Amino acid sequence: MSVQYFQEYFYGKTVTADDQDELMDGYLAFLATKSGGKIALETILGIVASAMAIVSGMYNAGRYAAKQCVSRGILTKKSYKTNGGWIMSGITVAFGLPAALGFDDYMYDR
Repeated sequence: MSVQYFQEYFYGKTVTADDQDELMDGYLAFLATKSGGKIALETILGIVASAMAIVSGMYNAGRYAAKQCVSRGILTKKSYKTNGGWIMSGITVAFGLPAALGFDDYMYDR
């Protein structure tokens, strides 16, 4: 139902940087008139916020792991640069892409 409501409200409207807040407020008011519409939107926003928190935590865990590897002498940034592809592949398989990107960003000082 949420997709149908979304299409119904935004059909023929163009979202720009100037009117995006006004359109979103109007969409929320539109959903309030529908049964269950507001609950569906809040559920979707909750799922998105949860996913963002999980990905952010995994990214920070990757950065922390890289920091520990360097500080304990297990891996140097110079040796990582020559073998980074293999190491990043292993981290991606074991812990996921966000952790691998956090690890890689720390090693390349990004």
